[in-house]
Amino acid sequence: MNKTLVALCLFGAVLAAQPVAAAEAPQDLPTIGQQQLAALQWRPLNPQAAETLTLDDAAPRLDTGLGEGPVAAFTLPADRGTLEITLHSLVNEHNEVFVPNALVLDEGLNPAAFYPADAFPFAPGRLLLDNRLEGRIRLTPMPGQQRIHLLVFTRADDLARYTMMPHPAKVHARAMGNQPPDIPDVRLFHRAGGTLQLKVATEQKQSAVVIGPQPLAATAAGPVAAPLPDTEAYFLGAIRAAAGQGDIDKALRLMEEAERLGVGSARRTFVEAVK
Repeated sequence: MNKTLVALCLFGAVLAAQPVAAAEAPQDLPTIGQQQLAALQWRPLNPQAAETLTLDDAAPRLDTGLGEGPVAAFTLPADRGTLEITLHSLVNEHNEVFVPNALVLDEGLNPAAFYPADAFPFAPGRLLLDNRLEGRIRLTPMPGQQRIHLLVFTRADDLARYTMMPHPAKVHARAMGNQPPDIPDVRLFHRAGGTLQLKVATEQKQSAVVIGPQPLAATAAGPVAAPLPDTEAYFLGAIRAAAGQGDIDKALRLMEEAERLGVGSARRTFVEAVK
């Protein structure tokens, strides 16, 4: 999948992004019942804390509509600014690996973005990192939410495939500056369980997928005077410029300020600018 600009509008949520792992279009989102989602035990995932989780027979199971199997369910704080999630799925000693798919949901458990298996490519081991599948996702929760959700699972189609890993002798030869030997690479078999490592970092200015419903405009104490034409033109131009430069946080702040001043077309301009 190309890592291109994705702009989605879904379930009342604005999704404007240039994430490291690119989200699928709305029609590719898995369909999962609200009752199934609400029944899951969601594990808090706090910023700056690394989590290691084993998906085995004791893990929660869920029918995602793309195959039933063990899942990892996390809640993330929605009041810390932009979140960058790094997800590793470790290759085990038998050359097997769990292939992650990540579904992001807003506070109301409405699906907002889906990152399929090819958003988590193979990454060779280095220093203290093992061979793994790795992906990073950046998310900006919309104001007014307390938490958002991350559901990690694998699909039946993923279990029917495999991933190729460079042979360790080739990796070593390249690291030493030598010609790699002419030997086949290693086939990694996909399995329904595995070991996940997750870490969340917070950012304040990084463009990201915006998750959650757009907040309702505050009710004013009295009528708001119509803005001057120059004021309206300034804000609409500034919103378009900020979005064009990829600074979604700035564009969002400009939109909110413009709405406070009575610029009625500010929100429409913001949505159109991030598409």
